[in-house]
Amino acid sequence: ETINGINLDLVTIGNAGNAADTQIMDDAGHTTGYGAVGYNYGIGKYEITNTQWNAFTAVAGVPTGYANAYAKTSPFTGEMPVTNVSWYEAVQFCNYLTSGDKSKGVYQFSGNDDNPGNFLGIDRFTTRMVYNTIYFLPNENEWYKAAYYKSDGSGYSLYANGTNIAPIVDIESNYGSGPRWEVGIGKMEQNGTFDMMGNIDEWN
Repeated sequence: ETINGINLDLVTIGNAGNAADTQIMDDAGHTTGYGAVGYNYGIGKYEITNTQWNAFTAVAGVPTGYANAYAKTSPFTGEMPVTNVSWYEAVQFCNYLTSGDKSKGVYQFSGNDDNPGNFLGIDRFTTRMVYNTIYFLPNENEWYKAAYYKSDGSGYSLYANGTNIAPIVDIESNYGSGPRWEVGIGKMEQNGTFDMMGNIDEWN
């Protein structure tokens, strides 16, 4: 779909009310404790690309950045995942998708669209009352469920491919052993996403 001029593919994560992961993750008997989500939600099918980021900065202006942050138009093009975007810039992208204004949305800022200013906090509830559909970075439970909870609701897998068998590196997944690749090149994961098993690090 096109959201404020940005093309974005989303997949629905269902099975609302699922329990957290109870798989033992280490010799001490710890579990992650993540993955419980009481509602259905959408998540990006692919990582945000240079094409999407450049479309955003072209229509909305460059988001506020910090030292060593992106803070400029990408010199790269195409469907490679965008890199070097700070958390503050990423949430302004989310706000723009929600409201068309980098300073208004789930992420509260002290300024305006031209200069969002200081980050003040997160408010999903009120923002949804205002805009109905909201866009935000997934929290850890939402990200974990999208990656590891089986689409049939039967429980968790160790890998996003829906199994406890590691994916084939550089064919099914890109864990950083080589250069990043264009989105959608690897194998589709169990909930319809790509590259939750690598390519680039993702904010949540």
